[in-house]
Amino acid sequence: MRFAVTFGQRYYSEEHPISPEIKGNSYYVIEADDEMSARKEAHDIFDGRWAFIYELEEFQPQIVKWDLEEVQLNQGEQDGRTQTE
Repeated sequence: MRFAVTFGQRYYSEEHPISPEIKGNSYYVIEADDEMSARKEAHDIFDGRWAFIYELEEFQPQIVKWDLEEVQLNQGEQDGRTQTE
């Protein structure tokens, strides 16, 4: 299954500590067997700095409606390291 992780309004005005590419209108796609596995991966990558998680198929209309952008992370960012570490 594929899941969309969102980050929230806060990152329109603040830089996300994992990647400056993450904005308030960003989402990140995680592939996982189920929602709990996706949540664990989101926590591992973003250290709790994310807002919501949705099944990607059900989330598609929101992507279009709100003009959301998928964010890609480099390997260091995917490993949950911040820019300063």
